[in-house]
Amino acid sequence: MSTKIYDFSKPEDIEDLTSLAFSEDENLQEDVNDSDESEKEDHVETRSVDSETDHVEVSDDDGNDHSGNQENSKDGTRWSKIVPRVTRARSHNMMKLPGVIGQTAINAETELDCRNLFFSNMLNMIVDSTNLYIESIKAKFNRERNCRPTDLIEIRALFGLLYLAGVFRGGHRNLKDFWASDGLGIDLFKIAMTEKRFRFLLRCLRFDDRSTREERREFDKLAAVRNLFSNFIENFKKHYHLGQNVTIDEMLPAYRGRCTFRLYIPSKPNKYGIKIFCLYDAKLYYTSNMEIYCEQQPGGPFRQSNLSSDVIMRLSEPISQSGRNITADNWFTSVELVRKLEEKKLSYVGTVRKNKRKLPANFVLPKGRQVFDSIFGYTKNETLVSYVPKNKSGVDVVDKLCATYNVARSTKRWPMKLQVYADLRYIPIAMHAASS
Repeated sequence: MSTKIYDFSKPEDIEDLTSLAFSEDENLQEDVNDSDESEKEDHVETRSVDSETDHVEVSDDDGNDHSGNQENSKDGTRWSKIVPRVTRARSHNMMKLPGVIGQTAINAETELDCRNLFFSNMLNMIVDSTNLYIESIKAKFNRERNCRPTDLIEIRALFGLLYLAGVFRGGHRNLKDFWASDGLGIDLFKIAMTEKRFRFLLRCLRFDDRSTREERREFDKLAAVRNLFSNFIENFKKHYHLGQNVTIDEMLPAYRGRCTFRLYIPSKPNKYGIKIFCLYDAKLYYTSNMEIYCEQQPGGPFRQSNLSSDVIMRLSEPISQSGRNITADNWFTSVELVRKLEEKKLSYVGTVRKNKRKLPANFVLPKGRQVFDSIFGYTKNETLVSYVPKNKSGVDVVDKLCATYNVARSTKRWPMKLQVYADLRYIPIAMHAASS
């Protein structure tokens, strides 16, 4: 190959050199563009970005993971084994400390003052409803003094004696023992009222207008306690501010009488009873919201879904947008629920059942794994942990408190059983402790 020698004194050689220089620059730019495009094509072929985790995974055309850093569930959910790098804007913490709210609650100095915040309006409703029932049955009595109407002072005394019976662990003792005159009775019972009057008030205690109950029951199974129970819950929300962590769980007050929505749950200590869903403070055990499970309501304003996720959403509505954390068991937990709560600015921690389709197979099969072994999986907003425990145990503190000083009396009327149980929430004690 011959080499051409250019002479810069000749105009035609300068022209050739200029033309050659520009031609090489264009070829060089084309080479660079081709190189960039080639790299982009290689990147698309060999790497895919997991939109769920913001983490780059190595995969082939069929989406299979060859790095071992990803687990797929039955429904196609991909869980990364590597913690995702997600940059989030730092939000200002507006969480208030747990405690009483409202000037009336702040001024409450004793447990009795705190209790009155919750039950003062309710007691007036009970007095009115009870007197309506007494009026309807007084024709059955020969003596008018045996069926005289009650008042607020006497109803307070009645509930006080029920509390006192609970303090002495006498929820199921024979009432005659409390009024015994052989030295084994309790003087406060004798001072407050006679045993006969006590039994009469328990028999006549009502929480609604019995004459209109059948009409209301056509669209509400809880007609017998609806107004009173709703007032009770509103007082919960009105006088106390929950802490950062709350718990949602179910309770089963014992009841074996006639009730269309009585349940049998063999895993519960009581086995037979009326189920109540509760939201309460995880630290002070203050109950903030409750919902009675009465199966399917008739068509009307009280008909609602009984799906576990819907129960959580309804109970947590008062704390929506607050940034709190909710803890619940595996009956409630699902990935869909976690994402719904995220939209309400609420986080969630809970166990999950093994049969959920969003769980990878390796996470639900403990065979061959060591005790205390943990496997982690991540999506953009969820963290999944499969843990092999040594054993399993747990205590529902609120249930324990209620059972320790049980004030319930044997009764065939479910509203009586329900209200006596709800009256034992230990809310005044929790409020007083928080304000002290």
